[in-house]
Amino acid sequence: QNQGQNDAQQQQNPGQQPIPQQQQGQQQSPAPSPSVQQNQPGAGGLKPDLSEPTPPSGPYEKATVQHPARNVPIPQLDPNIRNDKAGVKEVVRYFMASQEYIRQTGNARPLTQVAPTSCAGCWVYASSANYLTYSKGSWYVGKGIEYKERTLQVKPHPDRPGQVVATFDFFENEVTLVENGKPQVVAS
Repeated sequence: QNQGQNDAQQQQNPGQQPIPQQQQGQQQSPAPSPSVQQNQPGAGGLKPDLSEPTPPSGPYEKATVQHPARNVPIPQLDPNIRNDKAGVKEVVRYFMASQEYIRQTGNARPLTQVAPTSCAGCWVYASSANYLTYSKGSWYVGKGIEYKERTLQVKPHPDRPGQVVATFDFFENEVTLVENGKPQVVAS
């Protein structure tokens, strides 16, 4: 297993939170970040799939070497999220679920709820999963990313008053890429 570390930021100023503020009963559609909109294939970059995810129409089926994952549950961010440590935990949980959703579907729309434009790694991963894998009919098989909540540490941001830095460990388990019907291990 490879061990990685990731940072997530959360504003503590309620007027500038990345946490979506929804009115009860209203759905909020995430807007793509400006840097993602500029990341066009014609400009030398790759473009993530930011289309509206298709709701599952049946039971979830894990990906196999014969077919991609089917009816993948769309990550949900708690609409009653608070601006405290529990809220940071919820944002990190959702962030990691969004990363796994990208790995299983190629769709990055859920990630737009919490990933800032400065998270270059988020958008490179989302773009490559879409453009290099799913748009070409390929897919990933395996458990993928595993988030270790017990490692979560939340500290004030050293340079930005009112913001926090959430640091945590995650592991990428063995993942197989199925490309042109041929499986090959790409992470272990």
